[in-house]
Amino acid sequence: MQDFKPTKILNMEPLGLSSRIRKFRVFVLGFLSLLLSFSLQAQPDRKLEFNVVHHGDLKGTVRLSEHSEGNIRHIKVESLIQTWFLFHITVKTIEEASYREDLLISSRFYQKINEHEQTHQGMIWKDGNYQGIGRQNAVKLPDAPVEHTVLSLYYNEPVNIREIYSDNFQQYLPINKMAAGRYRVDLPNGNSNYYTNHQGNLVCVDVEQPLHDLQFILKP
Repeated sequence: MQDFKPTKILNMEPLGLSSRIRKFRVFVLGFLSLLLSFSLQAQPDRKLEFNVVHHGDLKGTVRLSEHSEGNIRHIKVESLIQTWFLFHITVKTIEEASYREDLLISSRFYQKINEHEQTHQGMIWKDGNYQGIGRQNAVKLPDAPVEHTVLSLYYNEPVNIREIYSDNFQQYLPINKMAAGRYRVDLPNGNSNYYTNHQGNLVCVDVEQPLHDLQFILKP
């Protein structure tokens, strides 16, 4: 009688177990990929609101929203300020910016004072350069992709950043660190804005003007 050799029987269980492990690994990797894809597409919105104050009196609000979808990030700032300087003044401003992988791909700046539209301009990254949209001033737009804009200051402390791009003035503005968490941005019109951060988060903006200073104070 030929001796019985259980080789095939002994090898069947490891092969079956190995197959099940491979299938489970593929399932786990697929699930993690799906979870990662979902997390990239469904990032929670971030919203901030500031009170606009002049000498202790409430003059308006600034509302900000940030939304991410995949590698695209959108920031929108809307402000409404009502004050009195020789006559009643209402200033409505809307600023928007979209970034792809932290590089600016489109922006818009709109401002209306009382019932008169003062500014409506922007730019979009297309075919390797920025192209103006809306009513553009006769200025040269940036040649290289923009990384940091004024809107960035509302969500990120500008650590080791020397300049930021302004859609309002359509040029880069210098930014200087004044103290821990406090930065000054000098504007072309001679005014300065001070941005104060606490633990990396913006809590106050001081808008210094010759005749009418304002403060944007983060609401709790």
